[in-house]
Amino acid sequence: MAYLAGNMMTVLKQFGSFSTYLRDDPPHLMIASAAKYMANHKEIESFVLERDPQMVDRVMERELEELKMARKNPAMQILQKTTGKMMAAISWMDKNTVMIGWKAAYDYQISQGKSEAEATRYAQKATLETQPSARAKDVAQIYRSQEGFNWFLMFTNQLNKNWNILY
Repeated sequence: MAYLAGNMMTVLKQFGSFSTYLRDDPPHLMIASAAKYMANHKEIESFVLERDPQMVDRVMERELEELKMARKNPAMQILQKTTGKMMAAISWMDKNTVMIGWKAAYDYQISQGKSEAEATRYAQKATLETQPSARAKDVAQIYRSQEGFNWFLMFTNQLNKNWNILY
């Protein structure tokens, strides 16, 4: 975790997640959403969080999700606090990327004449299908079982795929 947190390339990998939203959102709406987010990120954040409760405690890496679940152990509490601070830049970049993409997907559906509920469902689906997630309900079964086997899967996560596509 320390290596990931201190590696600027890991932070920049999050930027590649923008491109995966282009499957669901036209480029001009992604750019417009990014401009709106830069101008008033608090308003966009509250807009998204109000409509999508899954975005409130979103976690992008399985290890961070497991640390979150292991709160009872005092050693894990210390590790969680330390890791949380170290991973702040990565989490910040991921959050911004996802907020912009979510809002662009929502705006696209509204521009197509869809209702607010339909646009919200579309944005949720676009985010779940294109962005890395660590929640057990959002990842494939193969990632949820057999801890030893996960060592062979560590470079198959979505963030790594995004980086390889960009590279």
